[in-house]
Amino acid sequence: MSTGSLPRPATMTALAFVGGMAGSLVRAGSEHVAWVLEIPVWTATLCVNVTAAFLAGLLGRLLLGVVTRRAAIAAEVVDSWSVRAQSANVLLVTGFCGGLSTFSSFGVEMEELLRNGLHGQAALAWLLSMSVGLPAAWLGLSLGSRRDR
Repeated sequence: MSTGSLPRPATMTALAFVGGMAGSLVRAGSEHVAWVLEIPVWTATLCVNVTAAFLAGLLGRLLLGVVTRRAAIAAEVVDSWSVRAQSANVLLVTGFCGGLSTFSSFGVEMEELLRNGLHGQAALAWLLSMSVGLPAAWLGLSLGSRRDR
């Protein structure tokens, strides 16, 4: 078994930062696309949140499933694949998916829709977020589990 070392906290923080920056840029771009296409901005939030939920489930299961499946990771001997998988998880799931999805924007958009009297759109946005977002995360986890077997 090849050995590696545990990732340094500064490295993990940098990975989360880079991933979060990339996810945030995609998120901002999705809002711009919504404005250009003249569709409600909440639809862009819905799309990125569902995509992030699916990717977080899939990537998290694929990456960390390998780590938990490994027999034993002693403090003095760390499997190099496990270190890479944990680093990739911080970059992609914590960073990118965290930057891409945005519950805060969802909340602000809900308040704005309600304040503007767009109760139907607010209800639709909430219903779609819950009925599509949660199953997307479950689907990602499920697909990742199948691949992980």
